[in-house]
This record gives sequence, C-alpha cells and structure tokens, in this order.
Amino acid sequence: MIKGRENKFYFLTFAFLAIVLILALAIFELMAYLCFKSRIYIPNHMRSVTIIENTAPAYEFDPSLGYKISSTPLRFAKITKGVVEYSVVRKGNNLGLHAVRDYYPQKDSKEIKRFIVFGDSFSAGEYLEKTWVDRFEEMAKKEGKNIELLNFSIMGGGLGNWWRALDGILRSEHYDVDGVIFAITTTVINRKFFWHENTEGEISDIFGYVPSWDPKFFPGHKNSLQQSYYYRYLDEIYKVSNSQFEEVMAKKQNTIRYKTYARYYLARFIVAVKKFWPTTYLAYQKAGSWLELVRQWRVLGTQGVLDLGRENLIDDINVYVQEKKMPCFVIHIPTREDLKTGEVYEETKRLSTILNATLIDGSLAFQDIPVSQAKDYFLPYDNHWNQKGSDLFAGFIFKKLSENVK
Repeated sequence: MIKGRENKFYFLTFAFLAIVLILALAIFELMAYLCFKSRIYIPNHMRSVTIIENTAPAYEFDPSLGYKISSTPLRFAKITKGVVEYSVVRKGNNLGLHAVRDYYPQKDSKEIKRFIVFGDSFSAGEYLEKTWVDRFEEMAKKEGKNIELLNFSIMGGGLGNWWRALDGILRSEHYDVDGVIFAITTTVINRKFFWHENTEGEISDIFGYVPSWDPKFFPGHKNSLQQSYYYRYLDEIYKVSNSQFEEVMAKKQNTIRYKTYARYYLARFIVAVKKFWPTTYLAYQKAGSWLELVRQWRVLGTQGVLDLGRENLIDDINVYVQEKKMPCFVIHIPTREDLKTGEVYEETKRLSTILNATLIDGSLAFQDIPVSQAKDYFLPYDNHWNQKGSDLFAGFIFKKLSENVK
C-alpha cells in the first residue's frame, strides 16, 4: 500500500514538473512573440533582411584576406522596414576582392604611382555598384593622372585583416607599392582578424573574429575555424534561391524566419556567449585572476590602456612603410552620426602620428552639404553612405591625393 502511494507520488511529481516545463516554454514563446510584435527589443537585423543569391558560394575563407568574394555575379540586397536600401550585382576580382579590375604584383608602368587602400565596409563597398576607389581610378584616367589604387578593404575587417594582407600578400608576393592609404571608421583599428566561410546546406554562413592579436592564432585553413575560434551563423545575411530572392524583393520584407520566436532570442543569447567568452577567458588567463581582470578593465575604461598585441601589428605595418620610404595617408571616414559631431577619432589621429602619415578628415567632403540634405548621401536606415555619398567622397579624395602626389 505504501509502495503504491510512493509510485503515485513520483508519477504526480513527474507530471507536475512536466506541466510546469511545458507552461514555462509556452510563456517564454509568448513573451518572445509579444516582444517581437511590440518592438520592445528587436535587433536591427530583425527589422531588416539582407539576401544574396546562392547559385554559387558567396564567400569562401581566405587565410590572407579573411574571405574571398565569389567570382560568379550574384545579386545582393538589403530591405529595412519595407524600404530597399540597396540591390546590386556583386562579384569578386582575381583575388576575391570587390573591385572592377584584377590586381597583380607588378605595375604596368614605372610612371604609375600605386597606392594600397585598407578599409572596412565603407571602402569595400560590396553593397555599391562601384566603390569610391573605383570612382577614383575613373577620375584619374579621365584627368590623365598616373595614380592607381588597389582596394584591399574587407567588409567587417580592420587592423587584423590589414596586417594579414600586408604580410601575406603585399610583402610575400613583392607587390609594387608606392604608398598606403588607411580609410578608418569608428572602431576599425580595434578589430582583430575577421573571417567568413560558406556553409553547405545552411540558410546562412558563419563568420568570426579571432580572439587574439597574436598572428600564431590566425587561421591558416578553413578546417581550423570552428575548432579554435568562436563563430556564429551570419543570420543577418541569408543565402537564398533565385525564387526566394524575387519573393523577398517583391514583398519587401523578411520572409525567412526562425521556426519560433523563442528560438530566435535563445540563439542570440548563445551567440553572445560564444562571442565574448573566448576573449574574456584569454584576458583572465593573462591577468591571473578574475579580481585582477576586473581591475584592469576599470583601468582600461578610465585611462585607455593599449593592447600590446595590437601595437605589435601597428609597429610591423610602420616598419613596412618606413622601409619603402613611401607616403602614407590616414583618412577619417565619417558615418552619418559622425557628420553631426565633426570629430576625428583619437585612435585615428594616433595611428597617423605613429605612421608619420598625412591625416585627412574625410568629413570635409560633406562640409558644403546642408544638414537637412546629408541624409541624401547615406542609406535610408543603414549607417553607411550610398552611391551618391561614396562618389562625393571619391571626388574629395581625388583632389587631396592629386595635390599631395606628384
């Protein structure tokens, strides 16, 4: 009799816990749904959808650049709140960079002054028909100027990618180089090596930042990506078929979702953990204790302590520039928000000083544009400039370089 009561008790307890679990999941899903519908918290990309045709791999990992863009022309578009921010056909050159022509180590003529451009998405311009670098070369050809620019900018990339490309391509392949241009936005100097890789059969690709400035941790092969570094699905950019591309463009909204809203927010939490834990743990090992790590973070927040690993890469870039005794330009690239302040970042100024470079404030390209019209030079919602803004900047830089390069 007692044993029967115990079995009944266990059964009821199990049933109660199962009901509580189901109710908890249902409440979580309901809260996530209400959160989505009421816009209490929706990441920007949930208001947007970025799509790229998947008739060929859009990106492939590259150890020197971080990734290569497919040489197959693929449609690439972004829609935000029912507005098409951009829609272009994109393809990579022989190196997998977004450029209208191929790049080779030797110049066609000794009379040509060749500059290498290092930048991020503003300069890589994968969302534009032509980058400011391509426009610059059009102007140079039209004006009879013997200046050419090779655009080694990487979308999402920064200092880590610049050093890697400089060391792994320019230096090792003995490129003819007469000058270097660093086109800098926001936190780009603090970005470690960025990589991107295609995932077969998945709705989106994966990408990540190496959690160290030490080149020995930079991936040399795609098989080492998931084994050594945090990564996440790039669910801001969806790989779609031709028909799916047409459907999204026709409806002007994201028709590609997670199966449940709760799964979406749970996935974002997992992404955050994967993103910050490796870097935090490396910092903890270096500090020796969590208490010391917290103390260092406090100092970093108040005094701006430098990262020695990053400084080593900057020093090596400086060695390359000084050995060749070539001119160097550091250009401040303004975002839409930067135009309101008109300030050049302190990190940008500092890099210019270290490299003994000419500092150019790119926001001056927009100085004659009334504040009320500045929005016409940027994408409707995205913080990047549009084709009109990029072209305006190209004209400004063409004038500046023409004055400084003889």
